[in-house]
Amino acid sequence: MASEKTVQGARSELKSRQGADFRPPGSIPRIGPIGRMARIISGLTLLAFTGLTAFDAKRAVEGWNGVGEGGGVTTVWIGVAIWFWFLSYAVTTAVGRDWGQRPLIVAAVGAGLAVVAGWAVTGSAWGPIPAAYLLIVATAVGLVISVGFIVQSVLATPGCEVRAYADLWSRLTGKPVNERACANPAYRWLDAWEASRMAS
Repeated sequence: MASEKTVQGARSELKSRQGADFRPPGSIPRIGPIGRMARIISGLTLLAFTGLTAFDAKRAVEGWNGVGEGGGVTTVWIGVAIWFWFLSYAVTTAVGRDWGQRPLIVAAVGAGLAVVAGWAVTGSAWGPIPAAYLLIVATAVGLVISVGFIVQSVLATPGCEVRAYADLWSRLTGKPVNERACANPAYRWLDAWEASRMAS
C-alpha cells in the first residue's frame, strides 16, 4: 500500500511539473524494431558528427577568419550552430521540465562572460576561452542527443530520444517518469505506423 501511494504521489508530482509537450507515463507507445534500428543509425551518425566537431576544435581558437582555413569552418561552426539550436530542447527534455528557451539564454550569457574573460586575458574578444566554451557546450549537447538515440534503441524508449536517460532511471529506481513526443515528424509517423501495425 505504501509503495502504491509513493507511485501515485510521484505521478501527481510529474503531472504538476510537465508542460504542454510532456505527457504522463504510458501515454506514448514504446518504439518498435524498425524505430529502434532507425534510432541507432541516427545515434551513430550524430555521434560521428559530434566527434568531428570536437576533433576540429584546434582550428577554432585561431580566430573567426582563420577557422575557415582547411575547411574547419564546415565542421566546427556548422556543428556548433546545430547543437546550440537544439540546446534548450535537449536540456528541457532531459530534466523533464518545460523551461522554454531559458537554457539557451543561460548559455548565451555564459558565452558573453567567456568573451569578456577572453578579452581580459588576451586583449581580444575572440580566442581560446570563448572558443573552448562554445565547443564544450556544443559537444556536450551533441553527446546527450546522439547517445540518447543509442540508449533509446536499446530500451525502446517511447517518444523523444533524450528521455531515454529518464527511462533508464525509471527502470533502475522503479519511479515513473513523464514522456515527451519526438520532435521529428518522420519518427512520429514511423512510431505511430509501427504501433498500429503491431496492435493489429
